[in-house]
Amino acid sequence: MSHTLIICPLKKELTYLLEGFSKIPWKFHAQSADRLVFFQGIFPQASKVTLAVGGHGKAQFGIQTQYLISHYQDVSKVFCVGAAGAFVESLNIGDLVVAEKTIEHDYKEQFNPSRRLPEFDGDSELLVKALQVSQIISTNYQVHFGPIASGDEDIINEERAAELSEKTKALAVAWEGSGGARACKFNQIPFLEIRAITDHARGFAVAENFKRNLQACMHNAADFIRNIIMSTAD
Repeated sequence: MSHTLIICPLKKELTYLLEGFSKIPWKFHAQSADRLVFFQGIFPQASKVTLAVGGHGKAQFGIQTQYLISHYQDVSKVFCVGAAGAFVESLNIGDLVVAEKTIEHDYKEQFNPSRRLPEFDGDSELLVKALQVSQIISTNYQVHFGPIASGDEDIINEERAAELSEKTKALAVAWEGSGGARACKFNQIPFLEIRAITDHARGFAVAENFKRNLQACMHNAADFIRNIIMSTAD
């Protein structure tokens, strides 16, 4: 049985993702282990899907991803799904970015300044499925493929956004992806980061935009990832 683990950094992101899945309808049932609450469902093609909160910041997200992988020892693939700020003007609010690679932008070696930033490639098979799905679904949002910058920093001004955009060539920026990518690489489990654009990082990022746009954005993510899961079920 294929077991997909979908991890959202924030509880609010997971809540809205669940809302999006309920429209399909996919039904999830709450489960708990120690201090974490999961939502799990069994779907066609014997596909098991578990949703969970991963925590804010790449370190916390990495810890909880590792915990979930260890708790559910049959995990076959992991998705990091949440919000992001756009670096490029062609991305609209509600669009999705699928990370061809996740770049850890705040990893700085002062004694070796020439070292490249850590990069984590999205799983090649999941990327192919995501591309196939993006070409056949008819939606009110667009799906973009490219790098996502990952680091524990709110990017809210033009100067910093321009610096990171030039350094990473990323389409968007978010916090936690590199933590999940590290945990999955360590466990040799396929990983893919998918982010919904709630705001623009180039001088337009304000908390009100994130709050206002998050629900609809996570509903878009639910629609897209459902199609990927159905296409990759064993």
